[in-house]
Amino acid sequence: MPSQRFGKIIRTLPAFLLASTLHAQSPFTNVLVDASASDAECTIVINPKFPDYLIGATNSDVIYRSTDGGLSWTEDHLSNFSSAQIAGDIVLAADTAGHFFYQAMDMNSLFRTLRSDDLGLSWGTETVFGEANCFEDKSWLAIDRIPGSPYNGRIYSTWTLRYASGCTNAGYLFVQHSADAGQTWSQRDTLDVDPSFVPPIGGGIAVGPSGEVNVTWCGGLPNEIHFKKSTDGGVTWPASPVIVDNNVQPNNEFSFLIDHSMGLASLMTSLACDVSGGAYNGNLYCTWSDTRNGTNNPDIFLARSGDGGQTWSTQRINDDLTTRSQILPTVVVDPSSGWVYVSYLDARLNTDNFDDTLHYYLAWSSDGGQTFQNVQVSQQASTLGWLHSDYMGMDAYQGKIHLLWVGGTSSQKAWTACVTQAQLVSVESEPADHSALIVYPAYPNPSITFTTFDFQLAQPADVSFSVTDLQGRSLVNVQQQHYAPGRHQLRLDHHALGLAPGIYAATLSSPLGTFSRKFEVSK
Repeated sequence: MPSQRFGKIIRTLPAFLLASTLHAQSPFTNVLVDASASDAECTIVINPKFPDYLIGATNSDVIYRSTDGGLSWTEDHLSNFSSAQIAGDIVLAADTAGHFFYQAMDMNSLFRTLRSDDLGLSWGTETVFGEANCFEDKSWLAIDRIPGSPYNGRIYSTWTLRYASGCTNAGYLFVQHSADAGQTWSQRDTLDVDPSFVPPIGGGIAVGPSGEVNVTWCGGLPNEIHFKKSTDGGVTWPASPVIVDNNVQPNNEFSFLIDHSMGLASLMTSLACDVSGGAYNGNLYCTWSDTRNGTNNPDIFLARSGDGGQTWSTQRINDDLTTRSQILPTVVVDPSSGWVYVSYLDARLNTDNFDDTLHYYLAWSSDGGQTFQNVQVSQQASTLGWLHSDYMGMDAYQGKIHLLWVGGTSSQKAWTACVTQAQLVSVESEPADHSALIVYPAYPNPSITFTTFDFQLAQPADVSFSVTDLQGRSLVNVQQQHYAPGRHQLRLDHHALGLAPGIYAATLSSPLGTFSRKFEVSK
């Protein structure tokens, strides 16, 4: 039988923890795509008509193609198909007819869109928009793939005019659309204007279950993220935005040094919508990184809306207890299941004074974004001397999550991994094993009166235990206790601790590792 000990209960306000890290090493196969890649801006897309066909891309114009679900890849350059040299800021998309779309900036800061009608072998139907020689930046694409939508097949692009000097329009966030599979584009609509404000890198855009178009961006006031929605295919937009979050740090460009002058990583919002038809159909998820928890401690945050974007609630996604950097998040929702995925670069495993060694992590939620668990995806760290990037790549479809990121120690390489929903279910059910520390699932769970947490130590260690709610508020701390090797048990009495019905995160910390388990107090 495991020993039972329960320390003195104290209430403090430590750094919060919202999810579960289940592996210290990646359990997923990594596939090398490019042995000499850029260190910036990866994007990847799954073809919904032919899901084994994938397209990936990295700056400045490199494009990768897989016909076997990501097991092998070929490489080309989009400038070979464009009438102008491509400079970067690549984004990919695919429609239900099987077309791939590639949009990027050329050397004159104009946005060029190309379409592939043969699953990525060749590219044509080139169009161009923007103002030449203006400081335009970071377009993003979304396509209406909703059956029965009056705008099915419509392509939407949002982008910024970051500085208006010498240009005809001082607005800085625009959106426009194509109703003919990328052959022509509408006139741009201005979503936000403020010449006195340094605009964001770019916006997030996603199509909802009725064909509505949703956009998020760093707002025209410091420390805010804004949201607008069009219900007529992008023809008209509300005059005033909804505030998603008003506590974002830092403001304006959301630019910060990774740590100690290592390089620059600029934040942009990423947006996804549940169109699965399931329990959380229509939920909106917006993610970003900011430093509200400390100047040198950027974390990943996600705002969730269950009412079409009228109201939002924010939670932290990364589950580490360090002050290391977590940056460049991307959020997607699998349209087949409604599962939510957030990927990001993470420096939590660093042991020196610099956050220049990062791994790629994946967080996932099966309950509409209420709770998340985190797992390391990359097997090889990315040790960077310089990082200038706005995003890394991820897409999800039919229970498969394809990720694209940069990694390597002596030189930068592009890597992919295919993580399946079944693998994550398996990972979730395993005990959290960090060699010398094993943490078992909460039991019984859910429970009305009490919950127990078993853990096993391979050597003597001091162990502390804490409980937080899903907003990260510290509710319970168990004073640090010294434990002998072997299996032990902690028991929480819900009534004695004043835990109301709801979902909580319990965290076990020791020199051997830190893990958390979610548990539910039921009525």
